Amino acid sequence: MNGINRTTNGRNFACRLHSRSHSTAARGLTRPGAAEPARGLGAFLDSVRFTDILPHMVEKEGLFPVSREALVARLLAHGIQPTVQRLDIAGVLLSASQHLSADQILERLACTGAAGSKATVYNTLALLAERGLVRELTVDSTRVFYDSNLAPHHHFYNVDDGTIVDVDAEELPLVRLPAPPPGAEILGVDVVIRVRTRR
Repeated sequence: MNGINRTTNGRNFACRLHSRSHSTAARGLTRPGAAEPARGLGAFLDSVRFTDILPHMVEKEGLFPVSREALVARLLAHGIQPTVQRLDIAGVLLSASQHLSADQILERLACTGAAGSKATVYNTLALLAERGLVRELTVDSTRVFYDSNLAPHHHFYNVDDGTIVDVDAEELPLVRLPAPPPGAEILGVDVVIRVRTRR
Protein backbone atom coordinates (compact mmCIF):
# COMPACT_ATOMS: atom_id res chain seq x y z
CA MET A 1 0.00 0.00 0.00
CA ASN A 2 1.46 3.33 -1.05
CA GLY A 3 1.85 6.27 1.29
CA ILE A 4 1.18 4.46 4.58
CA ASN A 5 0.91 6.84 7.49
CA ARG A 6 0.40 5.50 10.99
CA THR A 7 -0.43 7.43 14.11
CA THR A 8 2.02 7.36 17.02
CA ASN A 9 1.59 7.30 20.76
CA GLY A 10 0.89 10.89 21.82
CA ARG A 11 2.66 11.19 25.18
CA ASN A 12 5.76 9.13 24.35
CA PHE A 13 6.25 10.98 21.06
CA ALA A 14 5.79 14.40 22.65
CA CYS A 15 8.35 13.80 25.39
CA ARG A 16 10.84 12.34 22.91
CA LEU A 17 10.38 15.40 20.71
CA HIS A 18 10.99 17.72 23.68
CA SER A 19 14.18 15.92 24.71
CA ARG A 20 15.47 15.68 21.13
CA SER A 21 15.02 19.40 20.58
CA HIS A 22 17.80 20.04 23.09
CA SER A 23 20.12 17.45 21.54
CA THR A 24 19.40 18.90 18.09
CA ALA A 25 20.32 22.37 19.28
CA ALA A 26 23.55 20.96 20.70
CA ARG A 27 24.46 19.73 17.22
CA GLY A 28 24.36 23.30 15.93
CA LEU A 29 20.97 23.23 14.22
CA THR A 30 19.60 26.27 16.04
CA ARG A 31 19.80 29.59 14.27
CA PRO A 32 22.99 31.61 14.73
CA GLY A 33 22.86 33.86 17.76
CA ALA A 34 20.30 31.79 19.67
CA ALA A 35 21.08 32.27 23.36
CA GLU A 36 19.35 29.14 24.63
CA PRO A 37 17.23 26.21 23.42
CA ALA A 38 13.82 27.26 22.11
CA ARG A 39 10.91 27.13 24.54
CA GLY A 40 7.42 26.27 23.40
CA LEU A 41 6.64 24.60 20.12
CA GLY A 42 6.11 27.90 18.31
CA ALA A 43 9.63 29.06 19.19
CA PHE A 44 10.95 25.55 18.52
CA LEU A 45 9.55 25.69 14.98
CA ASP A 46 11.31 29.01 14.55
CA SER A 47 14.73 27.63 15.40
CA VAL A 48 14.83 24.03 14.17
CA ARG A 49 13.86 22.40 10.89
CA PHE A 50 11.22 19.78 11.61
CA THR A 51 12.50 17.62 8.75
CA ASP A 52 15.81 17.29 10.61
CA ILE A 53 13.99 15.83 13.60
CA LEU A 54 11.13 13.88 12.06
CA PRO A 55 12.39 12.48 8.75
CA HIS A 56 10.33 9.31 9.27
CA MET A 57 7.09 11.31 9.54
CA VAL A 58 7.48 13.84 6.72
CA GLU A 59 6.82 12.27 3.33
CA LYS A 60 8.77 14.88 1.40
CA GLU A 61 10.36 18.20 2.22
CA GLY A 62 8.14 21.20 1.57
CA LEU A 63 4.89 19.31 2.08
CA PHE A 64 4.40 20.75 5.56
CA PRO A 65 5.56 23.97 7.24
CA VAL A 66 9.10 23.70 8.57
CA SER A 67 9.52 27.26 9.83
CA ARG A 68 7.50 29.63 11.93
CA GLU A 69 7.28 32.04 9.01
CA ALA A 70 5.76 29.36 6.79
CA LEU A 71 3.30 28.43 9.51
CA VAL A 72 2.23 32.06 9.99
CA ALA A 73 1.79 32.48 6.24
CA ARG A 74 -0.29 29.33 6.00
CA LEU A 75 -2.66 30.44 8.76
CA LEU A 76 -3.03 33.91 7.26
CA ALA A 77 -3.72 32.43 3.83
CA HIS A 78 -6.71 30.64 5.36
CA GLY A 79 -7.99 33.72 7.17
CA ILE A 80 -6.76 32.69 10.62
CA GLN A 81 -5.13 35.21 12.95
CA PRO A 82 -1.82 33.59 14.02
CA THR A 83 -1.85 33.98 17.80
CA VAL A 84 0.91 32.32 19.83
CA GLN A 85 -1.37 29.51 21.02
CA ARG A 86 -2.76 28.88 17.54
CA LEU A 87 0.77 28.66 16.18
CA ASP A 88 1.75 26.16 18.87
CA ILE A 89 -1.32 24.00 18.23
CA ALA A 90 -1.09 24.21 14.44
CA GLY A 91 2.64 23.57 14.65
CA VAL A 92 2.05 20.24 16.36
CA LEU A 93 -0.52 19.05 13.84
CA LEU A 94 0.89 20.51 10.63
CA SER A 95 4.47 19.41 11.24
CA ALA A 96 3.89 16.07 9.51
CA SER A 97 1.34 13.84 7.83
CA GLN A 98 -0.45 12.42 10.86
CA HIS A 99 -3.72 11.92 12.73
CA LEU A 100 -3.95 13.38 16.23
CA SER A 101 -6.72 13.74 18.78
CA ALA A 102 -7.16 16.88 20.87
CA ASP A 103 -5.82 15.00 23.92
CA GLN A 104 -2.68 13.93 22.04
CA ILE A 105 -2.05 17.52 21.01
CA LEU A 106 -2.49 18.66 24.62
CA GLU A 107 0.09 16.09 25.74
CA ARG A 108 2.60 17.23 23.12
CA LEU A 109 2.11 20.86 24.07
CA ALA A 110 2.67 19.99 27.72
CA CYS A 111 5.92 18.18 26.96
CA THR A 112 7.27 21.16 25.03
CA GLY A 113 6.32 23.61 27.78
CA ALA A 114 3.79 25.45 25.61
CA ALA A 115 0.67 26.80 27.30
CA GLY A 116 -2.76 25.78 26.06
CA SER A 117 -6.06 24.99 27.71
CA LYS A 118 -8.29 22.17 26.57
CA ALA A 119 -10.91 24.67 25.37
CA THR A 120 -8.31 26.56 23.33
CA VAL A 121 -7.09 23.35 21.69
CA TYR A 122 -10.63 22.24 20.79
CA ASN A 123 -11.60 25.68 19.47
CA THR A 124 -8.41 25.97 17.41
CA LEU A 125 -8.80 22.50 15.92
CA ALA A 126 -12.40 23.29 14.99
CA LEU A 127 -11.21 26.50 13.31
CA LEU A 128 -8.42 24.72 11.41
CA ALA A 129 -10.93 22.16 10.15
CA GLU A 130 -13.49 24.80 9.23
CA ARG A 131 -10.93 26.77 7.20
CA GLY A 132 -9.67 23.70 5.38
CA LEU A 133 -6.21 23.31 6.95
CA VAL A 134 -6.96 19.87 8.40
CA ARG A 135 -9.60 17.19 8.03
CA GLU A 136 -11.78 16.05 10.89
CA LEU A 137 -11.85 12.26 11.08
CA THR A 138 -14.55 10.61 13.20
CA VAL A 139 -13.67 6.94 13.71
CA ASP A 140 -16.53 6.15 16.09
CA SER A 141 -19.13 7.96 18.18
CA THR A 142 -16.58 8.93 20.86
CA ARG A 143 -13.27 9.45 19.03
CA VAL A 144 -12.33 12.28 16.68
CA PHE A 145 -8.91 12.76 15.11
CA TYR A 146 -7.53 15.60 13.01
CA ASP A 147 -5.76 14.66 9.80
CA SER A 148 -3.10 16.97 8.31
CA ASN A 149 -3.09 15.10 5.00
CA LEU A 150 -5.52 16.88 2.69
CA ALA A 151 -4.95 14.64 -0.34
CA PRO A 152 -7.87 12.33 -1.20
CA HIS A 153 -7.55 9.16 0.87
CA HIS A 154 -9.36 6.82 3.23
CA HIS A 155 -8.38 5.06 6.46
CA PHE A 156 -7.92 1.79 8.27
CA TYR A 157 -8.77 2.13 11.96
CA ASN A 158 -7.69 -0.55 14.44
CA VAL A 159 -10.35 -0.71 17.15
CA ASP A 160 -7.97 -2.54 19.51
CA ASP A 161 -5.03 -0.13 19.63
CA GLY A 162 -6.35 3.02 17.96
CA THR A 163 -3.88 2.88 15.06
CA ILE A 164 -4.91 4.79 11.94
CA VAL A 165 -3.37 3.97 8.56
CA ASP A 166 -3.93 5.96 5.37
CA VAL A 167 -5.36 4.21 2.33
CA ASP A 168 -4.72 5.83 -1.05
CA ALA A 169 -7.94 6.80 -2.79
CA GLU A 170 -6.82 4.87 -5.87
CA GLU A 171 -6.83 1.65 -3.85
CA LEU A 172 -10.52 2.06 -3.06
CA PRO A 173 -12.14 3.34 -6.25
CA LEU A 174 -15.69 4.57 -5.79
CA VAL A 175 -17.04 4.11 -9.28
CA ARG A 176 -20.69 4.83 -8.55
CA LEU A 177 -22.22 7.04 -5.88
CA PRO A 178 -25.93 7.54 -5.28
CA ALA A 179 -27.41 10.86 -6.30
CA PRO A 180 -27.49 13.36 -3.42
CA PRO A 181 -30.82 14.57 -2.04
CA PRO A 182 -32.54 17.39 -3.96
CA GLY A 183 -30.82 20.71 -3.40
CA ALA A 184 -27.58 19.12 -2.10
CA GLU A 185 -24.17 18.42 -3.61
CA ILE A 186 -21.48 15.88 -2.71
CA LEU A 187 -18.45 17.46 -1.02
CA GLY A 188 -16.41 14.33 -0.48
CA VAL A 189 -16.38 10.72 0.68
CA ASP A 190 -14.46 9.51 3.75
CA VAL A 191 -14.29 5.75 4.21
CA VAL A 192 -13.14 4.30 7.55
CA ILE A 193 -12.38 0.57 7.39
CA ARG A 194 -12.42 -0.81 10.93
CA VAL A 195 -10.06 -3.68 11.69
CA ARG A 196 -8.80 -5.47 14.79
CA THR A 197 -5.59 -7.23 15.70
CA ARG A 198 -5.52 -10.88 14.65
CA ARG A 199 -6.03 -13.26 17.53
